[in-house]
Amino acid sequence: MKGKKGFLLGEETLKMIVAVFAILLLIYLLVNLYVTYTKKTKLEKAENRLNELIIKQQMPLAIEKGSADFFLDGPKDWMLIINSDSLCICAQHRIWNIFSNQEQICLKKGICSSSGQYNFVSNEIIIDKTNIKIIYNKPENEFRFIEI
Repeated sequence: MKGKKGFLLGEETLKMIVAVFAILLLIYLLVNLYVTYTKKTKLEKAENRLNELIIKQQMPLAIEKGSADFFLDGPKDWMLIINSDSLCICAQHRIWNIFSNQEQICLKKGICSSSGQYNFVSNEIIIDKTNIKIIYNKPENEFRFIEI
């Protein structure tokens, strides 16, 4: 009798271990799905901000009036990277990316828009409900982005 009860205890233990692994697998899959979804929505928001707000609305206004102010509210903890020929919005540099600079990461994983005929004065602005001023210098055909 003792041996038979001990054998059943082993079966129950095995079932519990399999159940715990199954639950852990489900949790892993749900977290992965959530991270993928939020990353996609942040990229979409960044793309909308870059194309609609900056390129189509604020830059033409700055050309017309000499400057334009706008409020950049997201994605939070992302950056607006301005280099001489493009604008990029991307996630902020993380500690595990210490061997890459923010601009390289932005070009690979962010949303970028080429300036075409305009030049930009290089700058980096952290996006966290930030007011930004675009100043257009007509003689040099360049834009300057300043956090205000």
